[in-house]
Amino acid sequence: MFKEYFAEDTWVQVMPGIYSCVFHEKKSERASKPIPVKLATGVSEIFFCIHGKITFRRDTGQVEQLTDQGILLLSDCGHLEDVKVQKPLEGICLCICRAAAGESLSRLCEAYGDIQITMKQVGKMMQEWNGVCLIPRQGWSQSMFCSLDHLAVENQAQYCIMKCFELVYLLYTGDAQTGVHPGAWKIERQRKLVEDIQAFLLENLSERLTIYDVCQHFHISPTSCKTCFRTYCGIPIHQWISQRRMEKAAILLEESELPVIEIAQSLGYSGCSQFNASFKKKYGETPSQYRKYVRYH
Repeated sequence: MFKEYFAEDTWVQVMPGIYSCVFHEKKSERASKPIPVKLATGVSEIFFCIHGKITFRRDTGQVEQLTDQGILLLSDCGHLEDVKVQKPLEGICLCICRAAAGESLSRLCEAYGDIQITMKQVGKMMQEWNGVCLIPRQGWSQSMFCSLDHLAVENQAQYCIMKCFELVYLLYTGDAQTGVHPGAWKIERQRKLVEDIQAFLLENLSERLTIYDVCQHFHISPTSCKTCFRTYCGIPIHQWISQRRMEKAAILLEESELPVIEIAQSLGYSGCSQFNASFKKKYGETPSQYRKYVRYH
């Protein structure tokens, strides 16, 4: 992706299987050029953004941004639909040919005290984030970029490789003390997705929505939808919908003069039978009994 975008810049092999490009983009015409959403097979990229802004749109519709002192780890573009440069970029990009870089990783592991991390393990870790890991500005990256400012340009790539190894180690071990833990941002994205699904369902309580309808709307798989929703809500999506419908029904029974059949239909039920059964299961009374009780007590 960045290898194609900065194809005209100078790329240097720093270690076996690892190439670097140090760039300072001032040309507005290239800053407006879209980044190609593609990555060669067996290649990963790590982008250290000194200055600039890049907007990423995932296939779920979620939009994320990489800005000053942020870091991007990329091993797969399959879940990205659009990538745009919104501010001229200054930074350092590492292009890693995974098959050839195994030797370099082994050297670094040995140099840092015989740490046991393999390219296969790193690849599995990246798969958990669908090939895209965005790390926004935080304590660890601020310290790293501050040190980078004091290095000569010819030494910045080597420094980034060392910090890249450190970053991979922190991500792999999940050391929460460092503040480098993309699992937290993954959790945040999932939480936001669940909130968006809930808002969508609340707006469409009168519709007889299926899991397929929800997945089509948010461009996600049924498995991801059901698993993510149940993780954050503790109940299946259909049960959550039923509960919200019953809560809305209770309000309408108490505050409106609508007949029970109309309330049932406004909440997606074709008739009273199933509606009455669901309402009684939640409140212990039929809709008519509930209305009579709240009106005279």
